Amino acid sequence: GSQGNYCRNPDNSKGGPWCYTTDPNTRWESCDIPQCSQDVDCYVDEGYTYMGTVSVTENNERCDNWPGESNNYCRNQDGSSMPKPYCMYRGSKKACKINKCNQDCGDPRSGMWGQFMALNTGMCMDPSASGSGANLQLNQCQASHKGDHVFQMDAQGYIRNKRTRYCVNVHGSRDPNCNTNVNMFTCQSYSSTDQRWQIEWSTFDDCAFRIRNKATNLCIDAPGNSDPSAGTNLIQCTCEDRKDSDHWFYFIPEEDRMCKYTQQNNKYLPGLVDHHPAYTTLISAQQACSRLGDLCAGVTRGGNSGSHTLRKGTTLSNSPSGEITWVKGDCVEEKYHLFKQEFM
Repeated sequence: GSQGNYCRNPDNSKGGPWCYTTDPNTRWESCDIPQCSQDVDCYVDEGYTYMGTVSVTENNERCDNWPGESNNYCRNQDGSSMPKPYCMYRGSKKACKINKCNQDCGDPRSGMWGQFMALNTGMCMDPSASGSGANLQLNQCQASHKGDHVFQMDAQGYIRNKRTRYCVNVHGSRDPNCNTNVNMFTCQSYSSTDQRWQIEWSTFDDCAFRIRNKATNLCIDAPGNSDPSAGTNLIQCTCEDRKDSDHWFYFIPEEDRMCKYTQQNNKYLPGLVDHHPAYTTLISAQQACSRLGDLCAGVTRGGNSGSHTLRKGTTLSNSPSGEITWVKGDCVEEKYHLFKQEFM
């Protein structure tokens, strides 16, 4: 069996992760784990990770207790055939009155480590080998601690691989031709390098973007049309706006984190962060801001609306309408990685 005393939920207990105890009178107990607001105030995907306390159906009917348990909280699990958290009501499954979470977009410009996943195929960017000159490919995405699929984009546009430390590069020197391979190469600091890239967001999906080379003006592309084959070499080609183009990617941060925030009453920060909606709860907004690195300076709550928006300006101003701002501060990883997963 596995060693260690980490809290886990191998039997999909509706009480959440649990562990065995050293108390001879209590064999096991649920763990007291900080919960992300997206699994408390709302649900993600089909709601398999939802751990909130809603216990009414969409028609405001009070849920029955789960068989053999003393709670009636809405839950979902793989194989239930339900599209969202549900409960039992008079012997039948009923969808619960819970909203789906606003989608947080991973942003490679945040400076965080993460994976670039192709929108059309679900494959991830991956160097074909560890050496300089290795082709950049699309392969099956892996847990970040098991593969070399993890990259970081810095403020100048360099995209560096975490394991090899090489940068994403256009084969040759500023080659303007379509179908030129994209590979990994020693990072270059001179101004004419073709290793600098820029992110361009799509108009049809708030979280999808293409990656344009600043020197060649061409975009990272996969040959063919949505080819799902592992090991497909990536190339550069003329940037396309079509939704079915293979130029579109998502960014999946390697891990979540929570920074420290300082509250400032009757103050606001200027400038909304692009591609992020207003958030109902403060912790949801702070989590999203924490993931965005220097792109987000803090969270401002509207004095009239009560909604929380992400702000990019760093200079506080007086608010005549009673706005409240939480200025982002320390993001030391060892201290504020509240949501980092321990892989077994």
